[in-house]
Amino acid sequence: MGKAAERRKRRRQMFLSKLAQENPERFEFEWDKRIKSWADEIWFFAREGKIKTPLLFSIADRAKEVLSDCGEKAIRLQYKETKDILENECCQALSTHIGREIYRINQEWKDRKT
Repeated sequence: MGKAAERRKRRRQMFLSKLAQENPERFEFEWDKRIKSWADEIWFFAREGKIKTPLLFSIADRAKEVLSDCGEKAIRLQYKETKDILENECCQALSTHIGREIYRINQEWKDRKT
């Protein structure tokens, strides 16, 4: 990763950390956008046939690491939901390649906008 990308990543992390502490509602809105982006990334790899379990679940792990870097308040606000949604997306994406019967969808992704 280049210097500019590292700076953007660091600024984005600082922005999220500050929001988690000062404006939890806005943090949840911004975090939801990122969850949707990570979910799209998971399905992109699934559709492209680049379906490797470590690759898909590493996306969910990366999201949890970013959340952890935002601080304790952010973890309390979003950890369970982030883990549930992204790991569920990984399992659904895998099931399309190995058989839907192996993984029953038992969770709903509740969009806060509805």
